[in-house]
Amino acid sequence: MMLRFFVYVLCLVTPALALALHGSWQDHYTDEHGSRCCGVADCLRVRIQVVTTTENAPPESKMTLILNEEVVIQLAPSAVHISEDTHAWWCARNATYPPSTENTRCVFLAVGS
Repeated sequence: MMLRFFVYVLCLVTPALALALHGSWQDHYTDEHGSRCCGVADCLRVRIQVVTTTENAPPESKMTLILNEEVVIQLAPSAVHISEDTHAWWCARNATYPPSTENTRCVFLAVGS
């Protein structure tokens, strides 16, 4: 009986513990300086439109993006990632301030953005 209880508790605790130790899917992505982009609590869902890309451009080129159809930002390609879910995300340096180039760590593009 005690073994059954232990297995039951282990089955309940293991996923929660794994999530607590691992975090969200965004955790392993980095910005242009190699710093962690953010966790799910630091990222906000947005609509992103890619205006220019850096294909066939010099390495120091920036990508131009429009967030929520109003804010234009420019980011290094290393700070632009493909989202692992169906949403686009903006990761802020400080989420209490509005989106801007200076206040952006990374963005995650939804497939089809």
